[in-house]
Amino acid sequence: MLLNNFYEFLVRKTDFDIPFFIDEKALYTRYDLYKVVFLLWKRINKIKTDDTNRLVIVSDDGFIFCASVFAASLNLLDIHTPNSLSYESVKKISKNSIIVYESRALFDSLEQQRRSLSSIENGYVSNSNNNEASIIKQNDCVDSGFLNNCIFFDEIIKQSRFLNDISIKGIVGFDDYKKLVLDALTNQVYSDVSIVQYTSGTTGVSKSISRTIKSFILEAIGLSKALRVSEHKARENQNIILVATVPLFHAYGIMMRFFVPIVSMLKMYSSIIEYEEQFKSLLTRAFKFALVVSPLFVKRTEFSLPKDKVVYVTSAGSKLDSYSIEKAKHFCDIEIFDLFGSTETGCMGFRYVNDGDEVLSVLDGNEINVFLSDSNELKDITSLEQLEQNNEAIKSNGVGRILLKGPYLKNSFFLGDDVIELNKDKTFKVLGRIGRLVKLEDNRVSLDEIETTIRNLNLIKDAAIVSYCRGVRQYLGAAIVLDTDGKWLLNDVGKGRFVIHLRNLLTHKMLQIAIPRSFHIYDELPLLPNGKVAYKQIQTDFE
Repeated sequence: MLLNNFYEFLVRKTDFDIPFFIDEKALYTRYDLYKVVFLLWKRINKIKTDDTNRLVIVSDDGFIFCASVFAASLNLLDIHTPNSLSYESVKKISKNSIIVYESRALFDSLEQQRRSLSSIENGYVSNSNNNEASIIKQNDCVDSGFLNNCIFFDEIIKQSRFLNDISIKGIVGFDDYKKLVLDALTNQVYSDVSIVQYTSGTTGVSKSISRTIKSFILEAIGLSKALRVSEHKARENQNIILVATVPLFHAYGIMMRFFVPIVSMLKMYSSIIEYEEQFKSLLTRAFKFALVVSPLFVKRTEFSLPKDKVVYVTSAGSKLDSYSIEKAKHFCDIEIFDLFGSTETGCMGFRYVNDGDEVLSVLDGNEINVFLSDSNELKDITSLEQLEQNNEAIKSNGVGRILLKGPYLKNSFFLGDDVIELNKDKTFKVLGRIGRLVKLEDNRVSLDEIETTIRNLNLIKDAAIVSYCRGVRQYLGAAIVLDTDGKWLLNDVGKGRFVIHLRNLLTHKMLQIAIPRSFHIYDELPLLPNGKVAYKQIQTDFE
């Protein structure tokens, strides 16, 4: 049974006192959550002012995130998550905010970042042999939006440990809290509270994306059904724990680490998994696992999980290439549930990956069409009225920009930069992004397709394709990472003959004009902090 109401998770009495949030350090039941949300709600209510309009969560811990979202929504405060746990990311969204820090230690760490930035801006140079130079005046460090209105979650936890059934009822405000939670079960206003996330800014300036709790829940229900989680009985779900390698401040993370396990009543491992050793430690527990991973983690992992230990594995963020799919088979030997979407849209489509088939199914509730146009000016379409004026360009199948309509969107539609091939049965294939489609000598060339073709060569472990200019001419460059056989051949014949061999292989797979002019060999492709390929850096290497 899937939960249709977000607040039912907080009060549903079934299995209320069994461990639900699990970590190396502590176990928390949903009753523990109920008590912590009360203390947090009361603390927020005490310090908020008429100007307070948001709660900022500075933590990547699942239990802390869950409690903070419930407490903020019951106070009708929008929830904001920084796109990283850094001082600069928190500062940008701290105005008119109450900030929940995971711990005082994390706050102190961000304070140290602030002092370091302040010292640089004021011309100070840190020097352990010069005390005067290392002193920063208090007036130079004042940032009231960052220092005030803070809640330290570790202190809330300490308070909650002294509460039991009797003592909690004696605290002022508890009766009001109980009534409020029951009201939230039926009052839509609490589900209309927004969660605001911030994009990583890898394709430009970081921007804020706002979605309501209700839209997240609707999408989570659709994903749970697609994942077949609903096929598990509630009692069976007690033995499943969700484990993730992706942070909560990414759209994929917040959906699959937070909302999907809530509607599916799956236990959650609170901390993010960053190392293989953490996975190996978990294997000693009597659980089955639902895994939320990134393509980068799949590509780099060297160990394998017993098939009978894994319920499902999800991946999103970038395309799973053939090398990653082979690594995934070694890792868990079950089909990976691969999501296609964005922060703005949530999940648009999905596929079960086992053989490299790139056809995606549309998530229930979504409607996908294609918009036929080569004009970049059409990026400025922001209203339904503007879209309807171009109605003749909207087709139910064919090749064009993806046009999404669905209940998970804040606006009524989303016109994306992804170019898709939409079939009559409403399955589709992603061909690339507008910026990844270039014209060479009047031929349209997909950099993503070239990338996939080169990655699939036996000698290649990974590849990234960029376009670059020299003078007035435009060329293609290939950044490649070699596998063991590729390294052996390179050492045996030298780079010149090796590149000639690659060109000969590609001649049988693509037009001559699409074969990259230059090949640069990397030990590993340069990556951005979010794990995506740093195309701009690679382009600079070629230019």
